[in-house]
Amino acid sequence: MSNSLNEESTSRVLPPLQDLIQHPHSIASTIHDDVLLRIFNFYRLNDEENWNLRFRWRNLAHICRNWRHVILQSPSALDLHLLCKSGIPVANLLAHFPPLLPLVVIYRLWHTSFTDTEDALVALRQSHRVCRVNLQAPSSILHRLLTAMDAPFPKLENLTLLSKTTEDTSLILPRKFLAPTLSKLILQGVALPTTRPLLTFTAIDLVILTL
Repeated sequence: MSNSLNEESTSRVLPPLQDLIQHPHSIASTIHDDVLLRIFNFYRLNDEENWNLRFRWRNLAHICRNWRHVILQSPSALDLHLLCKSGIPVANLLAHFPPLLPLVVIYRLWHTSFTDTEDALVALRQSHRVCRVNLQAPSSILHRLLTAMDAPFPKLENLTLLSKTTEDTSLILPRKFLAPTLSKLILQGVALPTTRPLLTFTAIDLVILTL
C-alpha cells in the first residue's frame, strides 16, 4: 500500500472543508477505510528506537467503533504491536485486543514489584506472538523469566537480555529456545547453550550480535 495520498482520490472520499468545520465529529464516519489506513500509516512512526511513540495508534482506536475496527483488522499493514511493560496488566491487555497483534515485551525489573514479574511471565508464555523482547533484571529474576522462554518463538526478531548484578547465578538461554527469524541479539550476563551452535536456533541473516 502506497503512503502517498493522491489529491484527486482524496477529494472523492473526504467531505468538503466547510462541512468538517461545522461538523467535526462527522469525519470519523465519512472517510473511506482505504484512506483511513493511509492516514494511520502516516501517523505510525517507523522508528526502531522510538517504540513508545509507535504505540500512539491506540489513541486512534478510541475515536469511534469504525476506526477501531479498521485498525484492529489491519495489524500487518500498519505494523501494529501490543506493548507489554511495567504497569500494564498483561492479562487484561490480551483479553481486550485480538490475538492477531504481535507482542513487544519490554521490562526493566531492577526495582519493581512482584506483579510486574508475573505480567512479564504471562507475556512471554505467548511465545507464538512475541516479536521483540528486552529484559533487564537481576540474575534471580531473569532466571525465572528465562524458564518461560524454553519454547520456540517463531516471530521473534529482536532479543535483548541484560543482567548486571553479581549474584552467583549462571544464566543460559533455555535448551528449547528457537528463534528462526531473529535478526538482533544482545546478551549481557546470559550465555549461549554450549550444546548447540548459534545458527541452529537463530536465523542465518542475524545482523547484530553482542555478547
